[in-house]
Amino acid sequence: MQASHSASKPQPRVDDLWLWLSLLAIFLWTLIPIQGFDIWFYLEVGRQIVEEHHIPWTDSYLGTTDVYAFGRHANHAWISHAIFYLFYKGFGLPGLLALRSLLITSTAFFTYLNCRLANLSKPWSAVLILLGVFTMRSRFLLRSVLFT
Repeated sequence: MQASHSASKPQPRVDDLWLWLSLLAIFLWTLIPIQGFDIWFYLEVGRQIVEEHHIPWTDSYLGTTDVYAFGRHANHAWISHAIFYLFYKGFGLPGLLALRSLLITSTAFFTYLNCRLANLSKPWSAVLILLGVFTMRSRFLLRSVLFT
């Protein structure tokens, strides 16, 4: 009885040409300039981690104080800062743009797979990934997506 139940459950297929063309379109659509100034903070923290071999726990980068008002903070995304710096050092700003687009595209791909596993139709799955990508494209922070 269980064999028939597992055989009847639809499995997502990733060999559809439209899916791969959609992912390519998403990648190209999200190759836009990085907005906001947070990226320079991430790169500076990453530089300190890579070059000075320590995580800057108390640096605030505010220019007015050497520690945060609440004391030491937990830099929970320190590895993403190091990755950003290495990409920036190796590939410059275009490398960061490509990394961001790759992260958004891979998020869209896994969202599609999860939608199909939840028995949503292809059109509804496509609508959900387009809404998600549109939202991430309009206000996207590299650190938050890479960390999650």
